[in-house]
Amino acid sequence: GLWPSNMRRGPEFCVPKSFDPNQVSQIFILVSKLSTAWPSLFVGNQKFWRKQWNKHGSCSAFNQYHYFKLASDIWEENNITAILEKNGITPGASYRKERIRDAILFSEIS
Repeated sequence: GLWPSNMRRGPEFCVPKSFDPNQVSQIFILVSKLSTAWPSLFVGNQKFWRKQWNKHGSCSAFNQYHYFKLASDIWEENNITAILEKNGITPGASYRKERIRDAILFSEIS
């Protein structure tokens, strides 16, 4: 996800800017990218994205479209799966959270 931060703690539920699914779905390619980059595991994607926007995106300086586009762009630029695989971490096995954290922290993206 994309969470604004003030260097201490990320603000949450800021000035109400209601989620408008039309802003995200204006460009079909963005919905397609978000469905891959930022899918919901428990509820429908739009419900999940609404919650993320209301809690975090509303605190950003971006409108909805640009907030979600930036999240998608950052995901594309930083291939976490490749970083984990480079460190011997592959799907299907169990790993300590510290090992996963360190693989990401000590990669070229941090």
